[in-house]
Amino acid sequence: MEELRGSIARFVWQAPDRSYAIARMDLESGGSTTVVGDLCGVQEGEEIRAKGQYQDHAKFGRQFKAESVVPTIPRTLRGVRRYLASGMIPGIGPTLAERIVEALGENALQRLRDDPAEALRVEGIGEKKAREIQAKLREVAELEDVQIFLQGLNLGAGLVGRILRRYGADAIRKVKEDPYRLSAEVEGIGFRISDRVALELGIRPEDPRRTRAAIVFVLQEASAQGHCFLPTEELARRATGLLGERSEVELEAALEAAAERGAIALDRLPYGAAATEPVDVAYLEGLHRCERAVARLLRDFARRKVAPILGPERLRQLAGGLSLELDPRQSDALELLAREPIAVLTGGPGVGKTTILRLLILAAEEAQLGYALAAPTGRAARRLAESTGREASTLHRLLRFEPVRGSFLAGPKDPLTQELIVVDEVSMTDLQLFYNLLRALRPPTRLVLVGDADQLPSVGPGAVLRDLVRSERVPTARLQRIFRQGAGSRIVSGAHAVLHGEMPEFPRKGVASDLFLWPAEGSQAIADAVCELASKRIPERFGFDRAKDVQVLSPMYRGACGVDELNRRLRELLNPEGPTLERGGKHFRVSDKVIQLRNDYDREVFNGDVGRIVDVSPESGTVTVAFDEHEKGLEYRGGDLDDLAPAYAITVHRAQGSEYPVVVFPLAPDHAVMLKRNLVYTALTRGRKLVVLVGHRETLRRAIASIDGAQRFTGLEWRLRQAVGGGSGIPVEDEPGIPVEDKRRLDDEER
Repeated sequence: MEELRGSIARFVWQAPDRSYAIARMDLESGGSTTVVGDLCGVQEGEEIRAKGQYQDHAKFGRQFKAESVVPTIPRTLRGVRRYLASGMIPGIGPTLAERIVEALGENALQRLRDDPAEALRVEGIGEKKAREIQAKLREVAELEDVQIFLQGLNLGAGLVGRILRRYGADAIRKVKEDPYRLSAEVEGIGFRISDRVALELGIRPEDPRRTRAAIVFVLQEASAQGHCFLPTEELARRATGLLGERSEVELEAALEAAAERGAIALDRLPYGAAATEPVDVAYLEGLHRCERAVARLLRDFARRKVAPILGPERLRQLAGGLSLELDPRQSDALELLAREPIAVLTGGPGVGKTTILRLLILAAEEAQLGYALAAPTGRAARRLAESTGREASTLHRLLRFEPVRGSFLAGPKDPLTQELIVVDEVSMTDLQLFYNLLRALRPPTRLVLVGDADQLPSVGPGAVLRDLVRSERVPTARLQRIFRQGAGSRIVSGAHAVLHGEMPEFPRKGVASDLFLWPAEGSQAIADAVCELASKRIPERFGFDRAKDVQVLSPMYRGACGVDELNRRLRELLNPEGPTLERGGKHFRVSDKVIQLRNDYDREVFNGDVGRIVDVSPESGTVTVAFDEHEKGLEYRGGDLDDLAPAYAITVHRAQGSEYPVVVFPLAPDHAVMLKRNLVYTALTRGRKLVVLVGHRETLRRAIASIDGAQRFTGLEWRLRQAVGGGSGIPVEDEPGIPVEDKRRLDDEER
């Protein structure tokens, strides 16, 4: 690794969050070069010491890629003059900088830092400004010491920059005092990195702080996997896997200490099918408050008295006016939704959920009720708008999310004013978002929740729709009979067969169908078939646009049939050439199909939204993406590019809430651990006109027979039974401070 010393002459480009920059650097040894990387927020004119290596860029030539950057105090007259004139010290411009250098020479900065009286020798500097100059120079020196300290702990420049932004010059004291605070307070740092720092600083492996931090980390990790809590036995097992053997006494002490500090909450409740005996469990404290508050709010909702939107006879007349003949279950479902203050409508594809929703909306309009339609994601909201012919929004927009504050403006003090709220795709809604919806509703508003309880649960913590239905405490209508359009679709009948543990019917060769099983054996052969089908056979035979209409879904990222490898291969087949930008190992090419990985509320683009790259500018480091819901393309640069990924293939989880004209789904034997009944069911129901499963019939049979045994630990079902049916388990009062979402990201070692 080489080391360069010099000063930043100018920035060619830098990310808005200053996490990545391209700059011209005047070298102390003479000449200049281009330096790229995380420059830790240095400014023009500032002197730095950069460690890294030169590399040859295909377009921009020789560049120095910095792995670490430390600001330094200039050591030459030219550097001192430039540093003082850069504007980093308020009140000193080029003229005053020249006077300081003339009076104090090349040691001017050291003399100003050590003794403010030295500054009084310079015309134009009084005692106040002298003290300000000294304070600024001491701060720079301290930051240099901090960076040297942090980089001595084998932390990369990016993490050093984040720690500096969080703690500033106080970082050394904070980290030495408790290095495990890093995993709780600095984004991108998890337990393993903070543990490595702690051990570097000489903290003993048996230190109670280490055990406590591991417990909190395990619960954070469990939350990222969708759990609201862990049984303490399971928590101890996972924590021991991180820490090594720990006695029961040590673990109990750490649990109690974490609870006393407000990081976690301890509780007792039954979980699992037919469980009756409570066991000890542990929650992240915010999730515990959230779950209890949701149960209380639902209890209060269920106790409200509301008049029916319209009577049964008028509802039947509305259906007749649209030439619709509802069967008894559909009529009962419509009456339930129109009658109750809160109700759930659930069922698989083709059973008439949309028909019931349309009639409910017509009833609300006739009764002159104000209403709003919403869904958890932008793409689900668009589908809801298309199917109902009415405007729909994301839940975040409905609740008026404020990105800067990280909270919703709608709430108890400023509730929603509509008299009817309809939320679709509730299976995608996690516990925290559902809480924020409930707390924004006040009488006479009624709530209708729609979704398929048999689909995969939300990515975030909780299984809201499943728990509502299973609790039997929220009025629920379940539709099961397939109607009209769905009755002639093998996709719909196949999905229902899978749901009941049966094999779908596939057509004989030469028979028209919208559902096929393409035979292939072995992961490599299956991947080859997927790529050929998606890029050539399906577009040529059925006339679909191979770029817009065909979506490959996969259970996992790894393997020949995983998302990563399929994206690489499909990209070379579908978009082999074009202007390209490389950042952090990712390549962005004009016409690439990409997916948004994170909710960006400022620009109203959401996790799972799919777009297409329409422009790439390697010179400015920008990528412009066109999304269907935006008239103009959205520009990405710097750290924003981490929010994009190729979307020729995506996971089934990311596809939730979306429909595609064509779905191609590999049944790879090395994905058996993920190939479960509900995953196959969800994949099937993503296709609108054609679904092709690729693999061996026996692999599909095993997947359908495999019910997902990975239990999601949630307490909402039990709390609802207690709240509405008697018993404890809920708070008496609403509890503020519930998080909007868990913004924590695991560090690279934990991904």
